Amino acid sequence: MKKKNLLSLPFIFAMGMGLFSCSMGNSSGNTSTYQNTPAVVVNSGIITSGTAVGTPYGYLSTPSLTDVSVGDCIVLYQFTIDFDHQPSNQYFTATNIDKDFISQSPIQKGDTTDIGDYTLPITNATSLVNDPSNAYYQGKIFMGISCKDKNPNLRLIYNKDYPETIYLQAKTLVPNTSDIGTVYAFDMAPLMTSSRDTTITVSGGTASGVKLKYVAVNLKFLSKVNDDGTPVYSTASNPLYIYAFNAQ
Repeated sequence: MKKKNLLSLPFIFAMGMGLFSCSMGNSSGNTSTYQNTPAVVVNSGIITSGTAVGTPYGYLSTPSLTDVSVGDCIVLYQFTIDFDHQPSNQYFTATNIDKDFISQSPIQKGDTTDIGDYTLPITNATSLVNDPSNAYYQGKIFMGISCKDKNPNLRLIYNKDYPETIYLQAKTLVPNTSDIGTVYAFDMAPLMTSSRDTTITVSGGTASGVKLKYVAVNLKFLSKVNDDGTPVYSTASNPLYIYAFNAQ
């Protein structure tokens, strides 16, 4: 699957997008268009029929998405909500969808010192939605990653004895002379264990009173490899939060 270039996405995450801080609707009724939204295709049980996606806005019904599977990570370049003509009051239905797939892989246990051929320095890495609205991703996160490669192979690992810190590594596939941004998704479900998660109650916004469980971890990324082969990690924005609804 094709990876997205950060430079091609004028991310709206910096605007504070999220169902927990804003509402999609308008009491007077209207049609609104939304852009550049990472989403996860979720279990069909969320809606009566058809497909649905989890977004920072909440769950959306997406009947026109017929070429996706549950668990796929996608970017919605654009979609429309017609608030005056909604076929169901269960979830908003999105139409006029322009989308593409985003590559993903699961977090895995590994040796953070024996990096093998994952030696590509990473300039920066950040979680794109690092607030309670990422609960709609059902354990997955989207990361913006910058390194000197057009199509890097990425992996996220953790030491089983110290799961509170995760490590991002990259392997060169298509080298480039300058940094290129990539959007990549990771399945964080292995970290959402009953022994590690904490429950909070969201206050404020449209989702006030919703109970969530979450895991907070430190994110480090490989920024250098010493002459003797030992890796050097830099620390990204900490902590990184992965939220989930208590029923998940």
